[in-house]
Amino acid sequence: MIDVHLKYLEHFADLPDAVVVDVGCGDGVLVRALAERKARPIGIASAGPQLEAARALSPRSKRIRYKAGAPDALPLDDGSADLVTYLFTFGALPAERHAAALREARRVLRPGGRLHMVEPFAEGPYFELIRLVDDPTERRAQTIRSIASTWDMGLKPLIAGSYIHLERFTGFDDFRARITGGDEVRGETFALHERALRDTFARLGFGDGTGAVIFRQPCRLYHFGRVEITEQAA
Repeated sequence: MIDVHLKYLEHFADLPDAVVVDVGCGDGVLVRALAERKARPIGIASAGPQLEAARALSPRSKRIRYKAGAPDALPLDDGSADLVTYLFTFGALPAERHAAALREARRVLRPGGRLHMVEPFAEGPYFELIRLVDDPTERRAQTIRSIASTWDMGLKPLIAGSYIHLERFTGFDDFRARITGGDEVRGETFALHERALRDTFARLGFGDGTGAVIFRQPCRLYHFGRVEITEQAA
C-alpha cells in the first residue's frame, strides 16, 4: 500500500520532473508510482530476478530507469539526483554499511537535494507477527542510532514524523511466500513456528472487505537536506 508513503513524500518534496533515486526498489512499485506523478525515477537494486521483475512490471517510459547497484555503491554521477528515497530498505542493510550508504546518498544529491527515509518501529501488529520468524528489534534499534549520525555524513535532519503503514496479504499462503522469499533457511524457521504464526495471523489481522488480511505497522519518516561544506563546518 504505497499511497500513504507518497502522500507524505509529496508533502515534503516537489516530484514533477525531479530525478528520484529509489534505493532497494524491490519490484518497482514506488518507481512506477513516482513516474505517474511525473517524476523521473531511477530504481536501484542488486542484479538478478527481482530487478528483472521490476523492469517487466514497469511500462515502457522515458521517465523510468533501473540500474543494478548497491546502497553503498550507487551507479550514479555526483550531484545527479534531486531526491533519494529509502522505503523500509535502509534498516535491512548490515549496520556496518549504514555510514557508507548515507555518504553515497549525499554524493549523488545535487545542492539542495533531499534524502527521504521511512523505517518501521519495533512495535505494532505486523511487528508482533514477523518477530516469530526473525526478530528485528536490535536491527531497528541500530538503524535509529545510524540515522542519528546523518549530520556527520553531510545530511541535515529537516523533518521527522510517524504514521501507520498497512501490510496487505491475500491470505496466509501469501504471507508465507513473501516472508520466506524462497529462502530455504527462512522456510524451515517458518515451518517450525507455523502454528504460532497461523494463530497470530488470525488474531492480529483484520479484513478489508475484499478477502484480504491487513496488518498495521507504525513507521517513522525522516527527511534530510544535503549540507554544504561551509554549513557543516559552522
